[in-house]
Amino acid sequence: MKIYRKQSFTLIEVIIAVAIFTLILESVYVTLQVGQKSWNTYSSTVLLKQEVRRALIAMSGELREAKNIFITKDDHNHSISINFERPSVGIVSYSWSDSGENAYKIIRENYTELRTLASNITYLSFDYPLDNEIIINVTAGKEITFNLKEKIALRLKTSLFIHG
Repeated sequence: MKIYRKQSFTLIEVIIAVAIFTLILESVYVTLQVGQKSWNTYSSTVLLKQEVRRALIAMSGELREAKNIFITKDDHNHSISINFERPSVGIVSYSWSDSGENAYKIIRENYTELRTLASNITYLSFDYPLDNEIIINVTAGKEITFNLKEKIALRLKTSLFIHG
């Protein structure tokens, strides 16, 4: 009489196979989760850098044509503003503060409009190493901070007043 042996898996083999499969799936899930978090952080940082660059370009373009520049720093309230006259537009003002309704934003204001140029700005400064030169220094970011500088040569002969 012939005895046929069935080919099958034992319970131990099935448990080991399920455990190995679970470890593989878990490692794939963790890898995807880390990748997604990195992507979200990187993309928000890139968008913020673009926004800050656009603000720097706008400010530098207007400051090149500025005259009668007045910079006000308030170390107590952690705010700074720069006011100037632009021949084709009139009085223009840029301001930043770390408190209030427009906290951590670069705000541009003139006679007709008030608009936000950039958000999530942690620091803004206007330095003036020479009479005909202003350096804008912007630090921005949430999780990852970065710093951008723009050196502007003033085209018009201007008066520069500093208060604060």
